[in-house]
Amino acid sequence: MTVSGLGQAGGNLDIAIWGDVDFPAVLRTLAVEFVDAGVPGDAEFQLVGENRRVALRSLCGA
Repeated sequence: MTVSGLGQAGGNLDIAIWGDVDFPAVLRTLAVEFVDAGVPGDAEFQLVGENRRVALRSLCGA
């Protein structure tokens, strides 16, 4: 499931992932792709189930 929103100050893209996946690998892959597409490295993933945020640069070295 994906949901998105965009406003003057920024935007969000909600992605729900279920199943037996290597979640850290998925986050690293998404971080690299987002940074390559021009998303700033200080943008964050908000990991709702873990109640924490992770900067893209911390996952991909951006």
